[in-house]
Amino acid sequence: AGWLLAALALVALLLPGGQGEDLTPPGEVRFNKDFFPHVLVWKPGRREPAKELYEVEYLKYGTSTWMSPEHCKGIAHLTCDLTVETLLPSKGYYGRVRAVSGNLKSN
Repeated sequence: AGWLLAALALVALLLPGGQGEDLTPPGEVRFNKDFFPHVLVWKPGRREPAKELYEVEYLKYGTSTWMSPEHCKGIAHLTCDLTVETLLPSKGYYGRVRAVSGNLKSN
């Protein structure tokens, strides 16, 4: 039984995944043009998106830690409302989105 677990662990290490080799990252990621609310929008990375979900992160200018709001993890739609997280517009923010499918993630 111990050798079987070791073999399964080795197979898991050799399988592709985790870094998004097969997933195209979402495109045209941007905050909407309106001043308020602050909604991040994007387009799927593929012309015919698979059953991909999305993870959103944002970063305040001048900081180095990307924040990942719970309400924008594992979502299927192409928008994420970050109004509450970005209430101080004078600070400025970056947004990014990754496609997720199973254990694969886009860059």
